[in-house]
Amino acid sequence: MTQQQKQRLLARFVGKPDATSLAAAVSGGCDSVALLFLLYDYCRIKKKKLCVFHVDHKLRESSSSDCIWVELLAKKLQLPVYFRKATDQDREAHRQAAGTEAWAREFRYRSFADMVEESGADCVVTGHTSDDQLETVVMRMFSGASLQGMAGIRDETSLKVNGKELLLWRPMLNIKRSELERFLQSKGQQWLTDETNFNEEYVRNSVRHRLIPAIYELFPAAGEKMTPLLHDIGQAQNYLAAQAKIYLDARLTHDSLELVEIEDILKSEVVRQWLIRLGFNREINRNFIERIVDLWKTNASKRRVDHRNYEFTRLGRKIVFARK
Repeated sequence: MTQQQKQRLLARFVGKPDATSLAAAVSGGCDSVALLFLLYDYCRIKKKKLCVFHVDHKLRESSSSDCIWVELLAKKLQLPVYFRKATDQDREAHRQAAGTEAWAREFRYRSFADMVEESGADCVVTGHTSDDQLETVVMRMFSGASLQGMAGIRDETSLKVNGKELLLWRPMLNIKRSELERFLQSKGQQWLTDETNFNEEYVRNSVRHRLIPAIYELFPAAGEKMTPLLHDIGQAQNYLAAQAKIYLDARLTHDSLELVEIEDILKSEVVRQWLIRLGFNREINRNFIERIVDLWKTNASKRRVDHRNYEFTRLGRKIVFARK
């Protein structure tokens, strides 16, 4: 039964990254442990190299024992394993960060980028499931996300982290967590349980334990059924992004954006991409974008949007960006 389960799960992998050496991001939880066993067979069939990455955020006392557990699991499969642990300096950055979840995500990506360089892996594979996808879309929807945010978690993402390219692959976005639990149980394989997953001070945990069960009760296949819609949204966003890039390449001169009348939804995407080019990645949200789009829509010259030590000013048929 286990082999049949494995083949069915492998057949539902999404995305096909152009990579010959993969790194499985393994926390020790159910999703990542199931991913490791599935990738082990996937790489054997596809003749790809495989190693294991583990990141210790040092947010729990038991996290050090998780490292040992993951190392033993990797050795059992005769796979090389790479670790990163948060330092005192990292923990200080955590105390100053806006939120634990955001800090943990950033630290994890920086760790992945370092381990990719150390290991020679082309791609980091994570165990995100259809449950994670549903949680993410629900959270973004009620947080005022844009079209880009509502596209959900992409099966492949290329990031620039500290000047290094980081390719992420999430092959299990069509698979429910409960299916992975049954797969591991049929193998007699244990996994670790992170006690912080039950701490509802974190928004995602509240959504996971309160809202998602109610959705699944009404719509048992909600995660999988949502996939085609998210694909359509992603395609629409890709089209808008391509059109916005053409606009910026033609009408952005230094720090001055020439204004031409276009659809409002395209204006928002043009502004979003402009903000990315200006280096505001972490601060971009719907409100920030809409304030600048309002400058575009108005004919009143010298109106201004202030942001920290910078300003966006409407001057005739242009918006000019400058330091105050």
